[in-house]
Amino acid sequence: NGGNGIVQICYLLPCAATTDSISVTACNDFTNPLGAIFTQSGIYNYTLTSSTGCDSIIVLDLTIIPFTQTQLNVTECDSFTDVNGNTYYQSTIFNYTLVGSNGCDSIISVNLTINGTVQNPVQNINACNSYTAPWGTTYTQNGIYSDTLQSLSGCDSVISINLTISGTVQNPIQNISACNSYIAPWGITYTQSGIYSDTLISAGGCDSIISIDLSINQLPDLQIIADTLLCSGESLTLTAVAGNAQSYLWSDGSTATQININNGGTYSLTVENSCGQAVSSITVAEEDCDTSACEFLIPNAFTPNGDGTNDNWYIQCIELYPDNEVQIFNRWGQPVFTKANYAGDWDGTFAGQPLPDAAYYYILKITLPAPIGPATFTGSVSIIR
Repeated sequence: NGGNGIVQICYLLPCAATTDSISVTACNDFTNPLGAIFTQSGIYNYTLTSSTGCDSIIVLDLTIIPFTQTQLNVTECDSFTDVNGNTYYQSTIFNYTLVGSNGCDSIISVNLTINGTVQNPVQNINACNSYTAPWGTTYTQNGIYSDTLQSLSGCDSVISINLTISGTVQNPIQNISACNSYIAPWGITYTQSGIYSDTLISAGGCDSIISIDLSINQLPDLQIIADTLLCSGESLTLTAVAGNAQSYLWSDGSTATQININNGGTYSLTVENSCGQAVSSITVAEEDCDTSACEFLIPNAFTPNGDGTNDNWYIQCIELYPDNEVQIFNRWGQPVFTKANYAGDWDGTFAGQPLPDAAYYYILKITLPAPIGPATFTGSVSIIR
């Protein structure tokens, strides 16, 4: 060729196929040089042709590492910051991708709950004298109080109370009238008038002071003071000595404390008050009386003023009848003078002290001559100074 007479001869030598083994680890999938995509681990063969036209069999030992997806439930109080620096303030669901130590992606799905500060409803609290709140403070006055505690989830929990302090209740004094006795609300029986009180527990559980102004009324007591002998043609006074009486009613219809009678007989008196009534009666005999020997006269007043005249209560002719006894009572039926064989001794004093000017009531028991014999005279005598 080219005139130099030299000829080059090329010989094509036959080539044998080669076999190569490779190990590959891939994330999620693998694409070989032929464009085939593998998504599962396994042993795969494929043939490549070299630039010399010879085949090369590739034995692929493939390991596919699938990506992982993890579900996380996260609860926080006010905010949450993920690994990428993103901060969340409200509940939400979001994803982010991490690269694992094997170089493959790991998808994290986060279900985020933001609790925030719990504002609890205001509690209405009633207490007696003081109240210790859940946060340990003791209060003694009405008001709205609050504090921030930590809930079971570890977040702030605001607790508020509307506090009413009742204190000890001082009830108004009750005016009570009772007959003979009274059982108070606290169970004690009283038989005398007075102001009494006790502390009970009210329906709200607090101390309640109850006071009563108690008036104990008794059944009336009654005595009729009078002579049981009436001399014909004369009059006799019947006097009622009654305690706790509010009304009087004699058998003749009179409503006074005294009546004058002109005839013998049985006379009765009923006295009454709010607790009940008492009844008493007296029988007066009527006879002709012989007064010729001495005019037996019982004065109805005397003047013990120290002037030497009528300073003593002198009963005319009393010295003729020494078998006698005198009893004198005040208006309340209390004895102020008693004397057997009375001879005009009473000077209007009691226990050495002058008695006040007033009407007093006497009972004179005396033995008079026959035909009268033993007799009882009653009536009133007034001290006048």
